[in-house]
Amino acid sequence: MATALRVQTVRYGGEAPRLLRMVSSVAAAARQLQGSTSVRELTVAIGDCGGPDGPDAVLEGPVLAEAREVLERAGVSLDYVAFDTNTGHGVGQNLLAARSPGPGRTADDEVLVLANPDTYLTPKCLTMLLGALEGGTGIAEARQIPLEHPKFFDPATGETPWASGCLMALRLALFASLGGFEPAFFLHGDDVDLSWRTRFRGFLVRHVPEAAVFHDKQLSDTGLPVAGPEEEYHAMLARLMLAHRAERRDIVGWWLDWIDIEGSPLQRDAAVEYLRRHTEGVLPATYREALGVSPEAVASVTRFDEGEYAEHRF
Repeated sequence: MATALRVQTVRYGGEAPRLLRMVSSVAAAARQLQGSTSVRELTVAIGDCGGPDGPDAVLEGPVLAEAREVLERAGVSLDYVAFDTNTGHGVGQNLLAARSPGPGRTADDEVLVLANPDTYLTPKCLTMLLGALEGGTGIAEARQIPLEHPKFFDPATGETPWASGCLMALRLALFASLGGFEPAFFLHGDDVDLSWRTRFRGFLVRHVPEAAVFHDKQLSDTGLPVAGPEEEYHAMLARLMLAHRAERRDIVGWWLDWIDIEGSPLQRDAAVEYLRRHTEGVLPATYREALGVSPEAVASVTRFDEGEYAEHRF
């Protein structure tokens, strides 16, 4: 078991009370954790990208002071950094992870918990996630409530094709050895890519139903989540790049045809950007090129199901 835990989140806009709610939930989960595991040092790291008004739209001093006070009462320290630019999710998490481990520790001593700022952890969430990082598990993900993620997981073992970046835990040593998140994925798809690269290493990715996290979602009249403009664009660009990395030209072609017929203006913009990167040769390397894995390994890990990255339960 690691001796240090670091909960990291990357902020871009959003109301301060929502972030303070997340911080308070981490403090409550930390109290549960401290009495049941060998973890003795806990940190919350916030990387601030500003907001729609610019990189200077960072958290104000009183908000940070309140967050620090809430955490200190639970024995948790705060590591806050303003990035002075919108790094995107993956790069922001990479920058935060590079600030660790602290003096006298190694990467083997530390577990990272990567969380969205609009989440609210249940009290046993951290304890359950850390307990799952055993027996060959590389990444453990939390169960999202009230609306669960629909992707498949084995009900007996929890094994799942990939872990959601909404809330996942992994050892810092593994994260560093993987090179962190691939910078080409600005906002979406970076969690799928990291999960696939973890599985190429022979580690399992596990869904942990006992580790629940509330995740804010705006629902449409059909009961499905509403995708904001950033998600609409970056999720489509990520789909195309993941298919490229897996050398699935059929999936790339399928999505480009779908976008041409049914895609929104933002999805068409994503297709244009993908084709520009392809023409200029600046797409991320394929998994075979980057990792030296066999075509059989690529095919076994990078599964696509009707354009999704896993079979869906509903």
